[in-house]
Amino acid sequence: MCGINAIYNHDGVLDQHKEIVHEMNKEMLYRGPDAQVVWSNEQVVFGHNRLSIIGIEDGAQPLFNKDKSIALICNGEIYNYLELKNELVLKGHHFETSSDYEVYVVFV
Repeated sequence: MCGINAIYNHDGVLDQHKEIVHEMNKEMLYRGPDAQVVWSNEQVVFGHNRLSIIGIEDGAQPLFNKDKSIALICNGEIYNYLELKNELVLKGHHFETSSDYEVYVVFV
């Protein structure tokens, strides 16, 4: 099971927030030994420790929608993602990864 953490600050992300999220990731390393990431924008810092099950090679998070206005970090498994993905491909959507989570950001 992946480890997820975040800090949101309406007034803006500070370097100390990024350091705190890095420390939180270290504390949860056992939750996702396959990859660790800290990602931030102006108001949020996401931390993610990944346990790779689906999209092992290319499913790193966060995942983004086309215009990068949405960043997604999540945990679990979407059991019917192949059916959802096939429906979206038929509607003209393009997928960048083999991750099950990418179907979420394509809907947006």
